[in-house]
Amino acid sequence: MSANCQLEPVQKSPTAPPPAGLSINVGDKMLLTCADSFSDAPRADSLNVVADAPEKEYQLKVLKVLETSSQQVKMVVTSYSVGQYQGQVFKLSDGKISFETSPIAFTVESVVDPKNPPEKPYPSEGPFRLSFPLWFWLAWAAVLIFVVAVVVLIFYRRRRRARLMAELERYATMLSPYAQYSKDMRSLSRQLASPSNKPNEMFNKLDEDFRLYLIRELKVPALQVSNRELLGEIRRSHRPVYDGFQSELRRILFELDKGKRDIEKVKVKDCEDLLFLSRRLADSIQSVVRERQKREFK
Repeated sequence: MSANCQLEPVQKSPTAPPPAGLSINVGDKMLLTCADSFSDAPRADSLNVVADAPEKEYQLKVLKVLETSSQQVKMVVTSYSVGQYQGQVFKLSDGKISFETSPIAFTVESVVDPKNPPEKPYPSEGPFRLSFPLWFWLAWAAVLIFVVAVVVLIFYRRRRRARLMAELERYATMLSPYAQYSKDMRSLSRQLASPSNKPNEMFNKLDEDFRLYLIRELKVPALQVSNRELLGEIRRSHRPVYDGFQSELRRILFELDKGKRDIEKVKVKDCEDLLFLSRRLADSIQSVVRERQKREFK
């Protein structure tokens, strides 16, 4: 069954004669009108072009059926296949009613200018080739520096702790830390009372004995670090001792450092004063340690 069909632009001038052949771009709309005596009006919702070959699949497509009756079918069509179609016949069907168009002619051109073809797309380069603002890189650098600093600090403290534990074995005695320190201070007190004493040697011995007591009793690196680091270690490991006696600790450590810087000017009286202060502080620390041991025993 062949219908008399006419192909024309969707919008045309009312005075212009019907063109012998249309020229459109890919996707432009055309108006296709087919007149015949159909057995029934074709269904608008299922009427479409039947492609009897793969190359015809995109040559003509029905976009919208405007009018359908047993005498005429009017529809909006388009083409997605570039080429010249002269005397082309297409078959349309709604599933029940089928008909062929009379030969129609039209030309489909590409929207791409052949003299200026599009550039090939660049492949994806990934996020590392993108340009990020300066603050982004500074933030990442700060995070990296912080992480490295934390790792180094943890490693340093663990290594220092291991070194301290090894030294504790070297300084270990049969007596408790407090008993050993009390014994050392009694011996030092007798030497200070001797007429042949040497204040500078006694002062160095007092400094060493006091720091060894801190190492044995509080398990802190009193001989390896500065006074500031030592106080920080006591604050972290023995908060009750630090909170209760930080001023006494600071004073004794300050006086010991001051005396060592000018050891030739140290007098017996200086040694006796520091010996008294250090023994009193050791008594106070011992009371805190005993309280903690009682709580742990309970």
